[in-house]
Amino acid sequence: MHCFAEHRQNVLAVMRDAEVFELRDRAASAIPELRKADPGNVEVLYAAYRSHTDLATEAMMALALAAPDSAQMHQVIATKR
Repeated sequence: MHCFAEHRQNVLAVMRDAEVFELRDRAASAIPELRKADPGNVEVLYAAYRSHTDLATEAMMALALAAPDSAQMHQVIATKR
């Protein structure tokens, strides 16, 4: 278990650093493994939340630029209210 705890801390540290260097996608790929191994860990849950929120925000911004008046964009706007 000590080995996993050390691995978890390393992955979470990489995720924090990855935000700075915009490598979130690569760092976030470790989240499912961490959640499976330690589903109640608050740090892991928060990292998963941040990762998914960042991905959703980036997708929303790309959609707004690509198709600002599309049905999909209006659906996104409606769910944000």
